[in-house]
Amino acid sequence: MFSSTVVSGQIAFISVGLAVILPATPLPPTIRLGLAGGLAASAALAGALVWAQRHGMFAPWLRLAQRWRWRGNAPELVQRLRHLDAEIAQVHRNAPGACLWSVASFFGGWGLGTVEIALILWFLGIPLTAYRALAIEVLSVVIDAVLFFVPAKIGTQEGGKVLIFVLLGLDPAKGLALGMLRRIRELTWALIGILILARQQLRRQPEA
Repeated sequence: MFSSTVVSGQIAFISVGLAVILPATPLPPTIRLGLAGGLAASAALAGALVWAQRHGMFAPWLRLAQRWRWRGNAPELVQRLRHLDAEIAQVHRNAPGACLWSVASFFGGWGLGTVEIALILWFLGIPLTAYRALAIEVLSVVIDAVLFFVPAKIGTQEGGKVLIFVLLGLDPAKGLALGMLRRIRELTWALIGILILARQQLRRQPEA
């Protein structure tokens, strides 16, 4: 369920953002077409993911394994996967409000990225408008979604910001600075999380 609400919240943010920025953003027709096609494909993927969670994500794979007479020593794994399917489907049936609230929360989280962009633009001395901050954030989310397979967004964070700044007629060097600042922020939070986890593990060792 978590994965479907993340994707749904992201698609909702991109959809609203593109509807706001595209009329006044000087993008080439090919990029506009690519954005529309990518958004449609993402929406179809999100819909398929929700449908699969409602009807059992692992059930088709289990049936395929049974058809190929795959047994091994995994009856316990099969039972766990069926139980997981049932629990996920039950959440969708019994708590639709919680699913919608989760989507709305992720939508709000993506929206807060626009505030972060606005603050960084202000620190970099770039003329600030709500439209400009939203355009940069929406296009950044689109690039991250398209290049999701790149480990740790290596190169895409910085290169994507440079491309966006070029498309918007801004200084590419400041786009690179924006990408690097975001990278530093991500690494900082990751380091804080690792330190907290390490501290908890060290506390548990004497108890064990």
